[in-house]
Amino acid sequence: MSSQARLRDAPFVLPPSHCFYGSMHYASGDPLHNTARLRALHDTELLDTAADAAFDRFAQLSADLLKAPVSLVTLVDEHRQFFKSCIGLSEPWATRRETPLSHSFCQHVVRSDAPLVVEFAPDHPLVKDNLAIRDLGVISYIGVPIRLTNGHVLGSLCVIDSMPRAWTTHDVSILERLSELVVTEVELRRQMQEQRRAEQSRHESEQIKRAVFDGSLDAIVTIDSHGAVTEFNSAAERIFGMSRGRVMGQPMGDLIVPMRHRAAHHAGMARYLASGVSRVLGRRLEMTALRADGTEFPVELSIVQLAVEGEPRFTAFMRDITEARAAADAVVRARDVAEAANRAKDDFLGRVSHELRTPLHAVLGFTELINSGSLGAVNEQMEDVLGDVLSSARHLLAIVNDLLNISGISAGKVSLAPAPLDLRHAVEEVADAMRHIAGRRAIRISVDVDDAVRAVIIDATRLREILTNYASNAIRYSPPGGVVQVRVRPAPFEQFRIEVQDDGKGIPREMQARLFQPFSRIEENGDTESTGLGLAVTRLLAEAQGGTVGVRSAAGAGATFFVELPMRPLAPT
Repeated sequence: MSSQARLRDAPFVLPPSHCFYGSMHYASGDPLHNTARLRALHDTELLDTAADAAFDRFAQLSADLLKAPVSLVTLVDEHRQFFKSCIGLSEPWATRRETPLSHSFCQHVVRSDAPLVVEFAPDHPLVKDNLAIRDLGVISYIGVPIRLTNGHVLGSLCVIDSMPRAWTTHDVSILERLSELVVTEVELRRQMQEQRRAEQSRHESEQIKRAVFDGSLDAIVTIDSHGAVTEFNSAAERIFGMSRGRVMGQPMGDLIVPMRHRAAHHAGMARYLASGVSRVLGRRLEMTALRADGTEFPVELSIVQLAVEGEPRFTAFMRDITEARAAADAVVRARDVAEAANRAKDDFLGRVSHELRTPLHAVLGFTELINSGSLGAVNEQMEDVLGDVLSSARHLLAIVNDLLNISGISAGKVSLAPAPLDLRHAVEEVADAMRHIAGRRAIRISVDVDDAVRAVIIDATRLREILTNYASNAIRYSPPGGVVQVRVRPAPFEQFRIEVQDDGKGIPREMQARLFQPFSRIEENGDTESTGLGLAVTRLLAEAQGGTVGVRSAAGAGATFFVELPMRPLAPT
């Protein structure tokens, strides 16, 4: 039996796990639906394209050499076969230039990746039921794979006759050689497409780089290993007052580096080229640059090194920081002026307060002496007047003492004497001292100290000042018959927390942020006496010992003032 006859008469079977075409055998999985093959097919960009003279020549040559009326270059996807070339094909198929797979012999070439030879289609077991026999008049057929160099089969180069043909191995060989030419054309076009895409990508990349380069607000200057300018963007033109055309190819050091720095610039370039060691690459520096008019100005500079065709290039990114430096200098000057004014204020307050304390002590002393009756009898009217004088003098002395405290602490003159302290005893001591004031309005003071924080090391005097300020405020703003609660609890980070709670009117949220500032009062309606200094002193005393202060309150719900302090003095830093 001839090889053609064996190909024609080979039985077609489709077992569950393998396919068999004539003598061709392949592993399970339909190659027609192979994802990589379909991707390669679509990447050719040949599907659904117009007729092409190059592919028509291959088809025409196939038809002429094999003396066949029809020749096709087909591309087969998972649903159809597309005719990239169709010589001699009848209508309407020549116009449609595709058929479904129900009309495709070429699909079997793709599946088997081998030639398919059909001498009489109605008797061939593989294609006898194919609708191309009826609708396209296909009686005999030879198709060979169009196989890319990567192994993917795109379709088939085939010839068709409407009469039975006894094809020869020579006929198959001719088609295979022509198919190689088709593959060469496809590969060449794919390479050209890739080159065009790469060129387009490079062009777009260059456009983006140029847009970024020219749109940058910073000066960008690139030089070669000889120091000659190879790039000079628009911002550089504006900042240095030089045109790109003027500076290209010129030594950068002679253009924008001040004369006194040029020797160091040239030495640094030479050192890097010789040793690869640089003191400026990859760092952000501030340097002095030179404009075209000879004026110097400060710039922030960073330099990166890259290679172009093996030759080093250096790109400098420069920002004019004249305004930024002027603004920073202005901030420094303003800070210095403010600090000087603050020192002058503190000095003034200290001097005035000291000057006031001496006569105040004299006023208090003489008034108390008179009020005691030591200088003579004091009637009821005089006693009332002397009481007012004593009250006012003591209030003024408290203000003076608070001013001195603020002035001293702000100036860093506060002295601390930390020592072991029984916290419960200290808190009870302050509470006892305040109870006679609270008792005038029937206000009760309760104390609750956790034993876990009973023993601390702290400046007892400063702690009593903080407690006294908080307790005084709580008594002042609590209603008659109210309760002031003092609680001491452990706090995170080896601290303890003192809370003083009243049951007064509470403090609106918008007022809480400024309570610990000097001269800030909880009430401004004159219902209570307050200097507006006690809480400010409390904050400064707490901060001097590494602590913090705060308040929790809501209008109509009372207020809880707290301080958190270290259980041991902080180590100096």
